[in-house]
Amino acid sequence: MIKRVSSGLTKLETNPGYQYLLLAAITLLAVALRFYKLGEWSFWGDELFTIGRAQATFNDIGTIFNDIERTVRYWPPLSIILTGSALHVLGINEWSARLIPALIGVVSVPILYFPIRKLFGPAVALVAVLLLVISPWHLYWSQNARYYAALLLLYILALFAFFFAIERDRPWYILISLLLLALAVRERQIAIILVPVVICYLVLLKVLPWEKPPGLRPRNLALFFLPGLIPALSWAWPYLQGPSLWQTEFGWAVNRVNNNPFWILAGVVYYVGLPTICLGALGALYLLLKKDRAALLLSLAATIPVLAIMALSPFVYTANRFAFVSLLSWMVLASVAAKELISQTQSIARILGVGSLVILLLAPLSEDVLYYRYQNGNRDDWRAAFA
Repeated sequence: MIKRVSSGLTKLETNPGYQYLLLAAITLLAVALRFYKLGEWSFWGDELFTIGRAQATFNDIGTIFNDIERTVRYWPPLSIILTGSALHVLGINEWSARLIPALIGVVSVPILYFPIRKLFGPAVALVAVLLLVISPWHLYWSQNARYYAALLLLYILALFAFFFAIERDRPWYILISLLLLALAVRERQIAIILVPVVICYLVLLKVLPWEKPPGLRPRNLALFFLPGLIPALSWAWPYLQGPSLWQTEFGWAVNRVNNNPFWILAGVVYYVGLPTICLGALGALYLLLKKDRAALLLSLAATIPVLAIMALSPFVYTANRFAFVSLLSWMVLASVAAKELISQTQSIARILGVGSLVILLLAPLSEDVLYYRYQNGNRDDWRAAFA
């Protein structure tokens, strides 16, 4: 068995055909999980907001794009535009309202596989996207008429584009990163948390005695930060003029039971998965000791959104779902830990590494069984109640 594991890893690392075959199988699994019972779960309140906004956007789309000033001020989120189109063609029902998030959840698998493979190799990339596919948190938001699946995809792609821009000194990658970040911010403003992640990353690169990437130069940094100043100031100006407006818009539910630091942290640990968190932390420590810059950025991307939301929760409304953007970072780091435990150990000890991978996969799969069979997709069964 141990020899089979070793030869399997070697074949996986050296055979592109084998990699793509496994990627195709994982993508098909994503299709099966995200479309299974997609239209059976009852609508819940937030989905109705999405449907109303998607319909209004679709009906008003010509007016929006014919007016340049209005287009700049109110650029509809990509997921809203696509959902509005789906509702117009297929009618209003649970399946059509959730079609776009489900498709985004599926295409995230092959799209995210390639940048992860460039950073950590095919074995880590395949395990990471497999964890994403079976993640109860990602599955839930892929089966919701909400924006979170699109938010995660755009956010993490913006993060990867920035990293490759600095690593390879490619200014065009920075422009791509800014475009993806702008699209992510339109989905939800929490995506702006990428900026503190990037700032902390750049500061640590300057402070730590590590080799500096070739793109760490003033030109690239100015290209990333300066274009966002005007939109940021235009957005913040009303709140600077009247601070009470901030409390009105964002502080309306500060005293809710799910709006405190402990609840936020406990929720994120539960939804990401305790095995993923633990192995992710070990994977981050292992790579940071090797002075891996990609691991440094992913470690910050995994922790800063959670810590920021915890810190803000006593003052403004927050929820653990706002930390959803950190999900893939944890999974990549956990995948690195599992892969290294298998490849670095010898003989019979390698079974411990295989065991860690099994635990990493079985924990979310057990939650998926509950999700489908007993928890009604983690939402109230209003359809049965009205019947």
